[in-house]
Amino acid sequence: SPEAPVPVLRAVQRDERVGGCANVAACLRALHTQVICCGAVGRDSAGERLCALLTGIGVDTAGVLRSESRPTITKTRLIGLAQHRHRQQLLRLDEEEVGPLPRSEANRITETVLRAIETVDVACIEDYEKGVISGEVVTMLAAAIAAGADLVQAVKLANVAGGLEVEKFGCVPITVDEVLADLRLEHDRCNGKVRTVDDLVAELNLRRDRGETVAFTNGVFDLLHAGHAEYLNRARQEGSLLVIGLNTDRSVKALGEGPDRPINTQDDRAAVLSALECVDYVVLFDEPTPEALLRRVRPDVLVKGEDWATKGVVGQAFVESYGGRVKLMPLKPGMSTSALIERIRRA
Repeated sequence: SPEAPVPVLRAVQRDERVGGCANVAACLRALHTQVICCGAVGRDSAGERLCALLTGIGVDTAGVLRSESRPTITKTRLIGLAQHRHRQQLLRLDEEEVGPLPRSEANRITETVLRAIETVDVACIEDYEKGVISGEVVTMLAAAIAAGADLVQAVKLANVAGGLEVEKFGCVPITVDEVLADLRLEHDRCNGKVRTVDDLVAELNLRRDRGETVAFTNGVFDLLHAGHAEYLNRARQEGSLLVIGLNTDRSVKALGEGPDRPINTQDDRAAVLSALECVDYVVLFDEPTPEALLRRVRPDVLVKGEDWATKGVVGQAFVESYGGRVKLMPLKPGMSTSALIERIRRA
């Protein structure tokens, strides 16, 4: 700034999110629970927007008191982009009063809670030392117990959700799908690499939130040879994880490569690919081309052999449309599945 040694930010986006206890209510809704929210907001426009945001996601706000004695707690964060990519909080402005509520308002909240508590499975007490209550707790713990989990199971789930939450930027609810994806991710590290498309997309979203990048390639991979091994190892270097789109047996037949192809079944081909250290995921697709699969996976890098340079890479326009890139890899001379099959036949 020419007026003072301070940064100047250009406003490009404004985003409103619920925080504090309201964020816990939002997190509980994301975990498919019914929520009655009791507490206090100011009789101001911020309080109206807060209640509207909660109502919009299905939270019952009939127990929220409009206080005459204080404003709605509002925290304004100014966020910049480091290296034009990474979000970084630069400044936070707090507008709040945190003294105890007047006795009359506190009594009204107490009466509301006592009526509501008769209708619920779990009372989750969230306190941020803002003058309403004292005590503590945790979203997933409450949701898990309400759903019938015992304390050990609930605490394990709470640890998963807590780990996911600290990876998020700002107040963002953790969904059931994210929790399930994280549990699957941990479980499947030792239980195979083959995924359905839906499970794969959920896990990739989770890993992208952690800063990982996805490289993708596809093929039949009928008889795995040294050329494949070199190609897949180099493809893996293009991202922090490698996804293989594998043609199903029916898809291979549609390609017209011969009545006896594939030599190996799709399950056998998937098992061999899964045994390679450089491969993180294998997903089957039934269409002649991987276009539909690419639209679900949305890889950061699409890898193909350099022989596709003149034929046109399927999905290239789509990948490049959202900022992804296409990498053409050199192939090992003299190595191909068809040539290998002919050598076997001659022998």
